[in-house]
Amino acid sequence: MKRTFTLAFVAAATFAAAAPAQAALSPVDPATNCVVSQVNPTADNCTGWYSGNLNGQGAFSQDVLDALKLLDPTITSYTSLAYLPSLTGTNTIDLGVGMSGKTIIGIHRGGAGEFRKDGTAFFIWNNLEPTAKFTDTIAGISNATLYVTTFSQVPEPGTWMLMIAGIGLMGWQLRRRRQTVKVSYA
Repeated sequence: MKRTFTLAFVAAATFAAAAPAQAALSPVDPATNCVVSQVNPTADNCTGWYSGNLNGQGAFSQDVLDALKLLDPTITSYTSLAYLPSLTGTNTIDLGVGMSGKTIIGIHRGGAGEFRKDGTAFFIWNNLEPTAKFTDTIAGISNATLYVTTFSQVPEPGTWMLMIAGIGLMGWQLRRRRQTVKVSYA
């Protein structure tokens, strides 16, 4: 009984440690989530609108990394490749950089139009055709950032913990089930 309880405790602790952390981002208003069709070409996925301007911060921001990980959990770091600080009154955004393949853009709107709240959303294209421009239907856009990301090629520590725990549990079960067979002849 004691061994079973210990094993259950170890398994529960392993699963808790391997669970992904929740982002500490604060949404502007849960009713006003981003929509992939707000940009053209249409994005594959988006996350946001998060409070404040998360674009163009120069230094590393955990909030930005958390938002990017919601788009793709294998992202381990990022850098800003292009930042356009002043986009008032335009719906065609030219980042001046050729974009293709996996592309992530952050868009900030500063509270104009029907939105009336300061927020940032992130859009991802997994296989974008080569382009330097995109259009949007977002009122009150104030700036945009093109992000370059680094992706994990090695499983996260939580994945390793789960794998090792699973192999250990299988070995424990096999050892427990092994019984000696006694043969008796009459």
